[in-house]
Amino acid sequence: MGFFSAHRQSLYKYFLPALKLIDFDIKLKIIGITKKKHIDELNLYFSGFKNIALDLTQEINWLDEFEIYKHIRYFDVGISTLMDNELDLAKSAFKLKQYLSCGVPVLATSNGENKYFLNNGYNGFFCDSPSEFYKMIIYLNDLDE
Repeated sequence: MGFFSAHRQSLYKYFLPALKLIDFDIKLKIIGITKKKHIDELNLYFSGFKNIALDLTQEINWLDEFEIYKHIRYFDVGISTLMDNELDLAKSAFKLKQYLSCGVPVLATSNGENKYFLNNGYNGFFCDSPSEFYKMIIYLNDLDE
């Protein structure tokens, strides 16, 4: 969730590779993807992965909190990835807090503001590699059984 260009690098580094390892059906909803080239890029990245359905919400009024929460409340898990660089470390954990305010558990990298708001094992899990994201996705999926 958020401006995809700002999160693109961290998603490709930490989260998206983990999804390619999953063998059950997944619906990946990304809110805030605005460029056709990014939509095409994600469709190509997941081509051949029939178990991954992409829901790429392009139009959203970021000034309307109710519209944003209307989307979040249906998430099974929220993702909050930050790179270990000055720009990302200066970002707030606002996205993480939005997920938590809707009762959505979060998988997040453990750097930046994330480490102050995510209580590992209580309201989500820290994941600092694709293998950790994979492990926690499997764990959360198995909770439903």
